[in-house]
Amino acid sequence: MRCLLAGTTALAAAIGLAGCGGGQQTITAQISSGGAHASVVVSSDGDAIAKLKQDKSIGSGGVSVIDGDKHSGSLVCQVDVSSSKHKYHIAVYGDYPKDQCSPDTFTSGLP
Repeated sequence: MRCLLAGTTALAAAIGLAGCGGGQQTITAQISSGGAHASVVVSSDGDAIAKLKQDKSIGSGGVSVIDGDKHSGSLVCQVDVSSSKHKYHIAVYGDYPKDQCSPDTFTSGLP
């Protein structure tokens, strides 16, 4: 479970590096660790999503990033966060601790 949280934290940190503009787009981070699996679906503007996809820290350590909403598992939580003039909708599915589903979890470490 700790690796799932680490993967989610890396994704959240990368969100803060995203740029401005573009139409609404969505990516899914598939996180697997020790038999547990979670999907983190992030929607934001096109430039922000492009920056997320370029961030090398997201696609490592059991995390793969794919275009679109390709989640698996049951919905655990949804949050809306803002950072650097961007708005993000984040939905988490699968094996993820519900007590970690607060906006603070996804915005910690963001500029």
